[in-house]
Amino acid sequence: RCAYARARDALAGAARQPTERASHLAGHCILCRPPEVTAAGALIVPDAAELCLHCAQLRTLTAYEGRLFDLRALPKRRGVHLSMAQCISKIMSKAKSPHHDQLDSRGLIAALVGPEHEAVYEAQIFKRASDPELVLGFLLRHAPSDALREAGRRHLAELGAQRVDFLKSREMLEAGRNMLLAMDELSMSVMRMQLRAPSSDAPLSEYAALYMLGADELAARNVTVSSELSVHRAILRQSTSQLRYLTGLATAQRGASVAGKGGDQGDLSARSCPICQESLSSGDMSVLRCGHLLCASCCVALVERANKSAPRGAKARPIQCPECRARCDVEDVALVVRKGAPSQKAGGGWCGGEAVRATADAGRACGDGGRGVGVVLAPSAEAPAAAGAAAAQRADASQTPVVGPFADDPSLRVRGSYGAKIGAIVRRVVGILAGGGDFFDKILVFSEWASVLLLIEHALKVNGVPAARISSLRSYERELEAFRASAAGTGGPRVLLMPLRHGSAGLTLIEANHVVLVEPCLNPGTELQAINRVHRIGQTRPTFVHRFVVDKSVEVSIEDLKCRRRNAAAAAGGAGASQGAAEGGPRAGAAAEALTDAELRAILE
Repeated sequence: RCAYARARDALAGAARQPTERASHLAGHCILCRPPEVTAAGALIVPDAAELCLHCAQLRTLTAYEGRLFDLRALPKRRGVHLSMAQCISKIMSKAKSPHHDQLDSRGLIAALVGPEHEAVYEAQIFKRASDPELVLGFLLRHAPSDALREAGRRHLAELGAQRVDFLKSREMLEAGRNMLLAMDELSMSVMRMQLRAPSSDAPLSEYAALYMLGADELAARNVTVSSELSVHRAILRQSTSQLRYLTGLATAQRGASVAGKGGDQGDLSARSCPICQESLSSGDMSVLRCGHLLCASCCVALVERANKSAPRGAKARPIQCPECRARCDVEDVALVVRKGAPSQKAGGGWCGGEAVRATADAGRACGDGGRGVGVVLAPSAEAPAAAGAAAAQRADASQTPVVGPFADDPSLRVRGSYGAKIGAIVRRVVGILAGGGDFFDKILVFSEWASVLLLIEHALKVNGVPAARISSLRSYERELEAFRASAAGTGGPRVLLMPLRHGSAGLTLIEANHVVLVEPCLNPGTELQAINRVHRIGQTRPTFVHRFVVDKSVEVSIEDLKCRRRNAAAAAGGAGASQGAAEGGPRAGAAAEALTDAELRAILE
């Protein structure tokens, strides 16, 4: 035990005050480090084989471990009694590999292992009490005096404490070895390039080839290293600036005064967006990679402008910071929601970059050329749907204000900058769910664009509305069951977002009583199918339909054309004509959405 204590203290001291010699030995040990090989795979034998400080004390540490714990060994010949030295030598021999015999030019490993293991077939140390300790415990139960039993208990307790101390010390020694290895790696990372002597024909290892150069390689390596240095210096400056800026921003938000090296962040209420000059304290913010701040709406506008001509589905192009002109990928933009909004957990599946991308995609999807949605018409709710969706006509909502039980409350404020249309939808949903009443209202939201549903889901969650979105077949049953099972006081999703084409048929969702149609559809039967998810046999509550149309846009023309088609179908075949077209399968749906030249011209005018 004294030998172990001396070895442990020496290794701990070497780790506390590492020397260049100790770190060099840790990185070039022939026992615990992988061997160096040439480019062809040939083993390189070092001129002076060396062991690290830990491997040099390995036999002492293993012998003490064998004394503390249960050491089991089998001899090669039956009836042969094995000594502790033979068992430890066998355990040490397991650390050897075939290449160690070639590297051990000075016999260091052979002296460490010893020749005693030849008589041992197998040896292993198990982390449990040794046989002498078990025998002592048995004898204590039959000890003749109390003093003897008390002395034996103290001895057993000391053995247990020694085992615990050994396991903790081994973790400490392993950490010290890793630190010496890290010091050796650090010294190699700042090592200068060396010019190889022209007369040297010795093969180079893969490691030596990184810093040993021939005269003909010097110019090319100089260019490579200089360019890498410039790149990494720029990254370091950018990261340092971002860290300094965000540290000052966090200090400012805590109400502390920032002066000197904290920069000019100051109070957040005194800062404004560099584009629109609006105060950043009045809404959500976007933090670019360089650390500068923008309001969320201006950041979305930058992304839309950069990706205006990009094809749908392509990777978003980076934007340029309006202050420092640094390029920033959309994935690196962080969305900062004002304090008081529901926080997005790590598993929530949302980040600032996704929010900006989804907003830009939604702007392109709504048919306005990527400029984002315009003024939202506030439609009156169609209630109840029992009057027949075929007989419902589109109200001239652009001329009359919204009235009725679902009139938008102007006092409701939507958190986040999502555009007028998404804001109106969120305001309507929040108003419905906050209205109370005799029913536990649930809402279905239909859209033809997956990116729009993604954006609405984020806007609802930011505004404290639990929502579920069906995005794939894998999540279909899970989200549907969560929506159906949600009840008052459970916190489950009360809003289900579904794609119009794939979620508007074949489902019975009488748990909901509101349907929100985000955009008009050319096929009236598809809309009727979406409405009939809630207005069907078994529904005991009034059902309502909410349509949202962007004024002075192509959506108005599409809505007019849909109404004309619906009226023509009703006049030709009655109220069931549109329903029959909707149930006619894909061919009927495609025929209903086909446009003639006159209809296309009327939409685009």
